[in-house]
Amino acid sequence: MTTLPPVALFQYLALALLLLLALRCLHAYRGVSLLAIVSLCLGAELGIMYYGCASLGSTQLSDSAVERFGLSLVAAYIILSLFMLLELRYAQKGTITAAAEPARLTAGWRIIVAVLLIGLLVQQFTSTVGTYVLQHGASSLGGSDYYAVRTELIEVEAENLSRFALHFASIARRTVFIALIVAGCELARRKELVTGVLFVFYTAGLALAEATRYQKGPVVYVLAAAALPFLFPKHRASGSVFVVALVRAAAFLLLLMLLGVASLFFTQGMAIEDAALFVLERFFIIPTSTSCMYFEVYPDLHPFVYWADLRPVREMFGIQHLAPLSGVLSGDVAFLLTGFRYNANASFVAESWAAAGFVGVAVGTVFFAGFCFAVDRFTSKRASAHDCGPLSMYYWLGFTVYGNSAVLYCILEHGLWLVPFIYFRMLEPRPLAPQGAAAPCRAGEAPAASGAPA
Repeated sequence: MTTLPPVALFQYLALALLLLLALRCLHAYRGVSLLAIVSLCLGAELGIMYYGCASLGSTQLSDSAVERFGLSLVAAYIILSLFMLLELRYAQKGTITAAAEPARLTAGWRIIVAVLLIGLLVQQFTSTVGTYVLQHGASSLGGSDYYAVRTELIEVEAENLSRFALHFASIARRTVFIALIVAGCELARRKELVTGVLFVFYTAGLALAEATRYQKGPVVYVLAAAALPFLFPKHRASGSVFVVALVRAAAFLLLLMLLGVASLFFTQGMAIEDAALFVLERFFIIPTSTSCMYFEVYPDLHPFVYWADLRPVREMFGIQHLAPLSGVLSGDVAFLLTGFRYNANASFVAESWAAAGFVGVAVGTVFFAGFCFAVDRFTSKRASAHDCGPLSMYYWLGFTVYGNSAVLYCILEHGLWLVPFIYFRMLEPRPLAPQGAAAPCRAGEAPAASGAPA
């Protein structure tokens, strides 16, 4: 495409509003707003959609498909913005304080997390995939056949693990993941032998469990989770919040990029410059490119699925004929448009379009935004008694998930249904603030120093 369609102006205006409100929400909720982080990630990954649509190579998209995509993004941005305005209104009515004490795991939860990690390691080592990787995995590292082996092992894992084992692994990973971040924050602020041993155990154990799945991304995120607490040892939201947020976001993206480049170098033998370019494309171009494809396939090449990719919906409404041929929408989209089967993962906006067009986009965005809004309200009521810095880091580590995955994948596989609700149960109670300490401040205001006029 050489020129931008008329809808581009509306999309960029809606995007600007979305980003401004997201930054305002992060300020008001002291950096712990899942709704704002999801909105920022979606806007960042799909903001250059017209460049991404034009970079599909031999696959040509129609003007109508690009226009559908643009209008769908406008609708999604507006819905997310409305929910953030509602969130800001609630935030101004309450008080959100900055926790004086860093987050710290209780003794009971340290034991629970250790047991979960050991169980996860046992499951991985005894599984078909884990056994293969331990015996032959290293032979494929650093070569062009790494990705072919990885794809084969993903299919083997899906076929050989029971549903119970898959659910256990998902819950265990998410629980250990947030515990790892909390332990890192503890260690970054206060050096203790027990905390250091737990931190090393969580990091090494979780990285090893992910490595036996023969996937790069999960290992990168474990290492990023281990490093983030030391990049930001103090989680504050006072002072120049806007500047602090930008610096943190830039440092976070740089960290992910460096780890991604290193993973591509060691696993696939990519040159450093090629790996860096691929990582940038993976963050900012590929999500847009694959999302574009859904608007070309549905409904011109395939009828809307009306959420038939979800088994309960298929069974309840008897729409088996609309079920994806390959089991997932991403496989259908790739095959119908290119003739090859691969996972054309896309944003929740594109997945929602495949369900029911503009109605699907509205339903999917309202559902996701409503879920994030509920999580933020739940968190804000407990923020005054706990340090929420580790929880914010956990949200940010889903950067590539929120803009490149279906709604239920974000909620279920990334653990958003679980982590925010067990996080506060994992922490030691915060001691009461002594007399003369800084008083709670209203949302979006910097706390007044003790003894200074507010």
